[in-house]
Amino acid sequence: MQIRIANRQDEPEIRTFVDTIYQKSGSSLNIEEQDSDLRNMEANYFGKEGLFLVAEDNDKIIGIAGARKKTEKILEFKRLMVADGAEDHEGIANEMIDVIVRFAPRMLFEQIEVSVQNGPGTLRQLLSTKGFTSSSQNDDSLSLAVTPDF
Repeated sequence: MQIRIANRQDEPEIRTFVDTIYQKSGSSLNIEEQDSDLRNMEANYFGKEGLFLVAEDNDKIIGIAGARKKTEKILEFKRLMVADGAEDHEGIANEMIDVIVRFAPRMLFEQIEVSVQNGPGTLRQLLSTKGFTSSSQNDDSLSLAVTPDF
């Protein structure tokens, strides 16, 4: 298993991966609205001072994570998905979170925010173990302060 930065050739497989996970929960990929960030990842992530990762096992995508600039100081952790059948599911998610947490200060962000509104409870727990806390005003959002690395 390896975690690497996604590229344009990965986009169709990433969309298929996300759609497969959505279908298991009774929904489907909507590339026109809520999943429009997956249409052109280069523009929607890398073009917005962000990062998009894929976890691969035997040349098959088994996990994704994406984060992009929300404001000059805030990195929005937009996506984190790992296939249910993946070996060491939690370890893969942990490693992708770690990469994004290390990435943020290098890009001079001061905070990482993630919405856990529709995410599983295990996501909230996993992020909490990494130091993410909920803001008093919005319980659907977690954040982590980071120190920019000059």
